[in-house]
Amino acid sequence: MSQPMSLYDTANLAQLPHLKALAPSAMLAFENFDRAAMAPGAIPRKFKELMALAVAISTQCPYSLEIHRTNATNAGATEAEIAEAIFIAAACAPPPPLRMARISSARARANKASWCRVPA
Repeated sequence: MSQPMSLYDTANLAQLPHLKALAPSAMLAFENFDRAAMAPGAIPRKFKELMALAVAISTQCPYSLEIHRTNATNAGATEAEIAEAIFIAAACAPPPPLRMARISSARARANKASWCRVPA
């Protein structure tokens, strides 16, 4: 029996040419947009890659995580800068239970917990 295909296997990236063949103009537009967004400008490439790395961590995308960690390193990011980007992502997008706890706590304070009471 063959192994099931993992959603996050980097071998899946080999499917991109097939996707591009199916929708060439859309893929070209995406590739052009990606290049323009990541090109050096007011924000240097290294910082753009560190931001992209933080987003990849927040969205839990292992493909983007590997791509932008590698690109950040190639753009001169240090291990310390990458570590700080990781913690910025964690601070700005905490794990779901912590996010829900903060929302629940804020709502309870705002509504004096009336929203969560079960009617008698």
